[in-house]
Order: sequence, then structure tokens, then C-alpha cells
Amino acid sequence: MSDHEPARADDTPTGPAWRVGLILGVAIFAFGLFGLLRDATQTLPGDWLAWVVGAVLVHDVIVAPVVIAGGFLLARVVPASARGGLQATLAVCAVVALVSVPVVLAKGRAADNPSLLPYDYGRNLAIVLALILVAGLLITLARARRNA
Repeated sequence: MSDHEPARADDTPTGPAWRVGLILGVAIFAFGLFGLLRDATQTLPGDWLAWVVGAVLVHDVIVAPVVIAGGFLLARVVPASARGGLQATLAVCAVVALVSVPVVLAKGRAADNPSLLPYDYGRNLAIVLALILVAGLLITLARARRNA
């Protein structure tokens, strides 16, 4: 199957490596779930469940539509030779922004301890995202020129 052919129903994963991965994944999930429930006084399964449901809703209501709209726009505006690099750059930016949310929102900052989260994390995030965008765009342009 080439990179441009759609997946067919008979292209389901199979083989020993897939089975081992499935078994390991289920075992890791079961171990985590067991620990969550066993130590319920510390792990607070109700809070955990609310967080997971909230994350799923945020993904399905906000993230997925934005990514789909962005991909649709990229497909209309950006030449095919640059599309993959730009998509990768935007994906990296999204991940960096997502993992930065707690510090940007200053979760954990305490008035009585100024050494906790002492920096301007919003500004720093903007700088890091700008650097990622510039590097990604330069790499994408260089690759598009080389392949043209």
C-alpha cells in the first residue's frame, strides 16, 4: 500500500509484535487503574475521572475542530511541498503550549514563597513558540526549495 492509498478493512494490525504491544499496553493500563483504586485516598478517583472526562470534552469540542479547520485551511493555502513541515511545526507548538498551561496559569504559585514559579511564563512560552515557528519555517522552506 502506498502512502496515498486509504486504509482498507483488511489492513488491521496483526502479528506477534502487535500482540505483545497489546498485552503490554493492557497490563500497564491495569496496573495504573489498580494503583488509582487501591490508593483512592491519595489519588482521588472521582477527581481523576472528572479530569479525564473534561480532557475528552475539551479535545472533542475544541481541539479536534480547530485541528480539522487548520488542516483544511493548510490544504487550501500551503503548497504540498511545505505542508508536512508546517503541520509538524504547528504540532510541536501545540504540544509545547499544552504542557505549559499549568505554569502559564501559575498553578502552584504561593504568595508566601516567591521562589515558586518566579518567572513570566507567558512571555517565555511566547518566545519558545516563536523560536519553534521560525526554526520550523526555515527548515520547511529549505526542504521545499531542495525538493522543488
